[in-house]
Amino acid sequence: MTATPTVAKSVLNESKQIERAAMLIQMGARMQVLESETTLSYERLIRLYKEIAGKSPSKGQLPFSTDWFLTWQENIHSSLFLNIYEYLAKGASLDSVEQLTKAGAYKDAVADLKKPEAKLNFVMQCFERRKRRVEPMAAQQLVAVLGDRTGELAAMVGQLCFDFDDNPMTLDRVNQYLTSNPQVDGFRVADLALSGRTADAIIAMRSSVEQGTAPIALIGALAMKLRTMAKASAVRAGTISTAEAKTNPWVLKNATRQLSGWTSSGMSACIQMLAWADEQSKTNGSDPVYALERSIELISRKGHAA
Repeated sequence: MTATPTVAKSVLNESKQIERAAMLIQMGARMQVLESETTLSYERLIRLYKEIAGKSPSKGQLPFSTDWFLTWQENIHSSLFLNIYEYLAKGASLDSVEQLTKAGAYKDAVADLKKPEAKLNFVMQCFERRKRRVEPMAAQQLVAVLGDRTGELAAMVGQLCFDFDDNPMTLDRVNQYLTSNPQVDGFRVADLALSGRTADAIIAMRSSVEQGTAPIALIGALAMKLRTMAKASAVRAGTISTAEAKTNPWVLKNATRQLSGWTSSGMSACIQMLAWADEQSKTNGSDPVYALERSIELISRKGHAA
């Protein structure tokens, strides 16, 4: 008799959570907001989002948290910003940059960075200006993904500091924020495979595809990881110099750590498998996800036959 009220209460609470999530989805909230504002599981929220919106959840930087909707300065809501900008464009004699800054945009002079060390120092300085610290691997991940776009790099640091209180900022936080980037997902899948965690790598790959990442994008990221390892192997063997590798020194250093147990024939087999997977992703009637799984399994075995 005592279990009935508990069950009823649980069902009622779940119903309220579903209603709340549905309302947030209709308002345009993304997965991070839904997870923080409801107690429903991630898988349940995904199914609910698809049922209500008719598509997979959007991915990207904003809106990332509930605070984002309430903050004026650095994270002004895009629709409000656009309305102010259009009003100024019609009625004020200002140039484009002045219109943007008057509407609330933050203007920051960003240097044109060339060397990897300069980009890494730039990230560190961006965090320091906000009185925050960042883990070296987290800073390196930011540079790896956005290093060629320093304006976006500076904006990313600002958004990370706004959304998270971590000090130092961790690699997990950076990866969480960059989940919409196929390169990050591909690197994560590759790292899991390279560490021999085949099942985890396949789960991560399928989750990424489920969220809308194209298999060919993951294949490209995996191939990039293996090419970097091949360069690291060549540098270690003295075949080419670090300068000839044309790769960030810290990227080469990390790749060198992952070379244990690899042979040139194993590396070649994996690269050929990825080339086949790439072909499968471009051929009608083929199964690119299956091809990705085969590639991940081979990478997990360091290119050795089963």
